[in-house]
Amino acid sequence: MKISNKKYIENLGVFLMLCILFILSALGLHFLIFKKINGPIIGSLVLLAFILIILSKLNYTEFENSGFVITVKKRHLFSGNSFVFPIIEFPVQLLQKFYHKDGYLYLFVVSTNDESKVHCRRLLLYGFTQNQRTELLTLLAVTN
Repeated sequence: MKISNKKYIENLGVFLMLCILFILSALGLHFLIFKKINGPIIGSLVLLAFILIILSKLNYTEFENSGFVITVKKRHLFSGNSFVFPIIEFPVQLLQKFYHKDGYLYLFVVSTNDESKVHCRRLLLYGFTQNQRTELLTLLAVTN
């Protein structure tokens, strides 16, 4: 079963690209009318740079549980259908405990070579609906 925030991130990316188009058209119109660079143009360029930085760092998260292995992948919005290595992949029986707090999912996974060693992974659940978060926690509870 796959749970992903892809739709939310895609909608946010489209909104940001529309903002970029609006800012570029406003800059062009302003420059055509006044023919000089002043405060509003510099402010708009700073806003444009900020939006481009956000757009370049926009990733969506994909949780997948095959029944035996839990896989977490992060994909860039513009990556297409290329292969992406998972950031976390572990057998279900190694999941010791998990909990959800302040928009993060904390996973405690036992090391395969040392049973006393437990690794804590913190995953941001930004863009997941409350329904998807509940489904994800239920999926982890069933496998645990």
